[in-house]
Amino acid sequence: PVAYALCLLASVSHADEASLIQQLASGAPADRDAARQSLLVSATPAAVPQLAAQLGNPDTFDNACFLLEALRCPEADAALSAALDRTAGREQAGLLNALARRQNSSATDKALSLVSANDPVKSAALRYLCAVGDPTKMGKLPSPDAANADALLTFAARLATHDAKTANARYDALYRATLPEHQ
Repeated sequence: PVAYALCLLASVSHADEASLIQQLASGAPADRDAARQSLLVSATPAAVPQLAAQLGNPDTFDNACFLLEALRCPEADAALSAALDRTAGREQAGLLNALARRQNSSATDKALSLVSANDPVKSAALRYLCAVGDPTKMGKLPSPDAANADALLTFAARLATHDAKTANARYDALYRATLPEHQ
């Protein structure tokens, strides 16, 4: 499988890359899946503008976000962050989650402004801030509930390396919270 992936990587030209991205946007479902799999191992930073353009369309968002998240380059981070201003709802939450998984803190100010939005954006913004925000500058966080307990646990773990006393208080609040049983 690794040798096959390397062969695919070596065989995809920029023209092929552009063609695969077009197929990703307008092909049949099976063609889109094949394009996504090929691009997953072969996409280059040159693909970022075309993938970023697809973030604004709910029909192409998932594949474009997935590929940009997998593409480890600063251009992909910038594209994911910039798309926060032209998306809403599920797509905006997906972008925040992708940036959190990439440990990219470039969208901290935007995430702070989205903590008061409706879900799923509110929960994604909190998860993002708890995962990548500066734990010493987070200020007041919401009380634990079923939607945010995992994010607050991540935050407490990160905070423990900076301020053990405050981290312990966060852990205690989570312990004492009335949450549904984890299944």
